[in-house]
Amino acid sequence: MQGKLNFDMSPEAFDQKGTVLHTLTGGSEELQIAIRMPATPGEPAAAEAAQTGYFSRLWALMQRYYRDPLAVFSSSRTMLLPHQVEAALKVVSASRPRFLIADEVGLGKTIEAGLILKELKLKHGYRKILIVVPSPLMAQWQQELRTKFAEEFTILNGDAMRKPAALQNGNQFLVSIDLAKDERYLDQFLGANFDLVVFDEAHRLRRDANTVTQAWHFANAMSSAVEGFLLLSATPFRGKLEEIFFLIQLIDPDILGPLATFQTQFAEDASLLRDRLAPVVIRRRKIDVGGFTKRFAKTVKIDLGREEREFYDRTTEYVKTEFNRALSRGENLKSFIMIVFQKLLDSSPYALLRALDGRRARLEGLYFRVMHEIAESDDVMEAVREFQEEEGFEEAGVINPQEVRQEIQHLTHLAVLGRKIESDSKLKHLQKTLKTMRGMGHQKFVIFTQFKSTLEYLADNLKGYRVAGFHGGLNFEQKEAAIRSFFEDTDILICTEAGGEGRNLQIAACLINYDLPWSPLKLEQRIGRIHRFGQVRDVHIVNFACRDTVAERVVEVLEEKIRLFENALGPSDTLLGAFESEYKFGRSLMAFLGAKKTRREHNEELERSLFLAKENLRNVDRLISTEHMSFNLAAFRHAHDSEEGRQSGSALKSLITDYSAAAGMTVKADSTVVELREPAHENGKNRIVRRGTFDHDLATKRVDLEFFAFGHEYIDRCAAEILAASEKSPVVKLTAKHDGMLFFMSLTLELDKRYKRMYRVYVPRHERDDALLEEICSLVAVATAIPAEIDAGYLKAVTLRAIEKLEAEIREDVKTIIAKVRPSESYWHKRIVDSAEARKSQIEERLEIQRGKLRWYGDKFAGSVTKIAGEKRRSELDAYERLQRSDSRLKPRIIIDVKKVCILSSAH
Repeated sequence: MQGKLNFDMSPEAFDQKGTVLHTLTGGSEELQIAIRMPATPGEPAAAEAAQTGYFSRLWALMQRYYRDPLAVFSSSRTMLLPHQVEAALKVVSASRPRFLIADEVGLGKTIEAGLILKELKLKHGYRKILIVVPSPLMAQWQQELRTKFAEEFTILNGDAMRKPAALQNGNQFLVSIDLAKDERYLDQFLGANFDLVVFDEAHRLRRDANTVTQAWHFANAMSSAVEGFLLLSATPFRGKLEEIFFLIQLIDPDILGPLATFQTQFAEDASLLRDRLAPVVIRRRKIDVGGFTKRFAKTVKIDLGREEREFYDRTTEYVKTEFNRALSRGENLKSFIMIVFQKLLDSSPYALLRALDGRRARLEGLYFRVMHEIAESDDVMEAVREFQEEEGFEEAGVINPQEVRQEIQHLTHLAVLGRKIESDSKLKHLQKTLKTMRGMGHQKFVIFTQFKSTLEYLADNLKGYRVAGFHGGLNFEQKEAAIRSFFEDTDILICTEAGGEGRNLQIAACLINYDLPWSPLKLEQRIGRIHRFGQVRDVHIVNFACRDTVAERVVEVLEEKIRLFENALGPSDTLLGAFESEYKFGRSLMAFLGAKKTRREHNEELERSLFLAKENLRNVDRLISTEHMSFNLAAFRHAHDSEEGRQSGSALKSLITDYSAAAGMTVKADSTVVELREPAHENGKNRIVRRGTFDHDLATKRVDLEFFAFGHEYIDRCAAEILAASEKSPVVKLTAKHDGMLFFMSLTLELDKRYKRMYRVYVPRHERDDALLEEICSLVAVATAIPAEIDAGYLKAVTLRAIEKLEAEIREDVKTIIAKVRPSESYWHKRIVDSAEARKSQIEERLEIQRGKLRWYGDKFAGSVTKIAGEKRRSELDAYERLQRSDSRLKPRIIIDVKKVCILSSAH
């Protein structure tokens, strides 16, 4: 910044509303500065001294918070990982927070998005946020944002969207991509004025030159309407080069220029494309990040007993028959149910028997009637709902009475066979494995199964162990209690797939897959609960599969085809995209089992999927450069573990506990944990309302404690109350040892986004009394308020003296912020100009061709000439408007708010 901050220091500069405009001049720059004065009440309240004390302490904390570029990251309940903090810093420090984050699977893109939205909210004024995710991941996102960032997001469904003001009652929403892309709701989303939109699994927003999907159309419309825009995807495109073009176009249409230019300039030059994408794409690989221990996997092959084998074989025949029948009739829902039955069979006889009984009861109850072929037990119903959401199947089938009768007979016979089983071979092997692993030093075990019924069966039969269960049927509090007990005194945590996403269970280093999902991605998610960044021990994974069963074939595919376990830190993780849909993989496998496909055909199909996945990986690595980290986590932790950092945390704890006690709450605090209770109720008991810690490291270890920091709902509410109380009497007169005025001022710089700085300055009545600022601020907390009339003119004059004392600091802050923004905006300005020139050149070429045809062939080409000429004008206007918006981002506006003035008097 070349200009100067020139302040008019005369009282006449203030207008009647307490606002004065100044100008930043120098070179060719001009900048308006607005100084806003508070109202001046005649008589401050008697209790104002105590309120001013809280205000002064809070202000000191906020002053440091807004200056520290890393402060927000220590306010989030996460284990701080270098690559995540680095990604968040890159996004929030950019003039335009519009990026594609393409980190490999398992590196925490959800955490990175949470860090980014938290920073943009707390420091840059972002308020309304929309996160668009695949339907099955909505609950996981909601939970992660709540537990790690203290952010509450409302999940939108069809019923909510049909209400006129669905997006007006709240600021933070989660919605599935399938619902969001519905054209009926587009105007509602566009009219909500979101500040930030995040798309998870962004590769689902595919389009090419010929086909525009509804999902891409929605994303494109939202992109044009918001300032912040994030795309998250480990596999941003699948093969067609056009896919990456249209994905990047969502971030900004000028980065790659028009499609024709992209195809001629970048298609044959990968290095040129990497350079062009670098400013808006972040990609890191596990092998570059490092920090992972080894993983060892083995499969336990189990021989079934005679009764178990008969039950298995007869049930498999039943499943094959019904699957083939459903497949031949196009009954996709029923074929899916048979796949689930096969999974239940490979899970446990108990789980399958419950499902068989449920289906038989259902068929008997709906006999001779047309019905939907939906399933029976709780487990299957949950699976069916997930299937319907993911695949969009909603179909009815007409039931043949004779077929229904035959199926009921089959189910009755199978149930009889199942109940003859007296010994569970798989359960015995589990008990043996647990004993063996204990002998190797393992004290905690995570067991995964696909079904709640199997979970309950294992919990009832694992004698001698303390067992907890975690499944989708638990509410939030019950889930947290299960995880808490596992970290404390429970030996075994048994999870369904609900525990496979987002949970940190690395207190254990042994994971047992009692049954295997038919999805490599889900399997990796399971393993990722214990094999993750921060795990200090090598992890052991044990997979159970009975011989000559479908489960054995699944193990074959996972181990031999995808080789998931051979190189956990290399490209194999990215190959999880080979089978996007578990249902599609299941259909292929069931078609092989039902003799609809030969083993060779089935293997060839798997090989094709694997080949495509490898090609996708090569394309991503060829076109998107991976970044080597430069962020120094050790230095960051040292800064926040320094004496100043500890004092800041201690000061916040002291302020909040004092303020809560003054508000009538009972406060119980030790060195780490703070407990806050409301006043006693009629029954004489206190109700615990808050139990948490101000210690970041403890908060990451103790999920039962809330993490008290800026950004937490209660801390922010206390801060808002303190600031609001101060605004009622912004000018106070207090007794003190020194005479003068203490000013609390905030500076808001409106540039590419809002930047905030906070200042305290003391103006002594006599220059020789120019005492230390910190000493004066500490006196405010113990001062006594005295009523006094305040001379408004004198106050304005001293305010200008206070600003004069701050001028050098303000100038440096403004200069530093603008210096960061200007180069980035210059880059975007050039991209707009280059893109506009390329579009203009291409349109003019087409226009000349059509004009030539008009001269040679007559008026039948006049319409084409008019159409292309109109396209040229629209393109030029669009480029002009984008340039205007870009230029406006380089014209900052400064607002200085005088928030509070303490008139200090030693007179009694």
